[in-house]
Amino acid sequence: MAKVSQRDISKAYDAVANINKVMLANIDKYKAAKAAGKDTKKYMDIARQLTAKRKKAEAEMERVIAMLDRDAELVVEANADGTISPDEDRKREKLIKDSVKNLKKLVDDIKRQAYKIGGTFRSPGIRHEIHKHLKNVVNDLIRG
Repeated sequence: MAKVSQRDISKAYDAVANINKVMLANIDKYKAAKAAGKDTKKYMDIARQLTAKRKKAEAEMERVIAMLDRDAELVVEANADGTISPDEDRKREKLIKDSVKNLKKLVDDIKRQAYKIGGTFRSPGIRHEIHKHLKNVVNDLIRG
């Protein structure tokens, strides 16, 4: 099994982000066509195609993240004498659990606030913009 590189992770995130950008542009075109009284079917079809592409890209991103998790599990941290601190495993598990719990709360809060600000139509763009910034923060966690 190949190791996951920073480039693999960035590529997977960027693929989703790029599809989201195209989706947002399509939404703007849909709104313009609707406001002008033109047929919007074309933009709805494009939205369906882009949604399918985004789902595939998100699945790939999840696959890369899972590979990264497997790679991380292979790394065994030990003291110079080969032992692990007695409470290290417990503290690590608690940190992971708390971090995931807090991140899920943050994501739920972001979704809620984005919806409050932009409704169903603009909130995806707001969430995308936040995602770009958060991606840099998360990537910094990996870089150390």
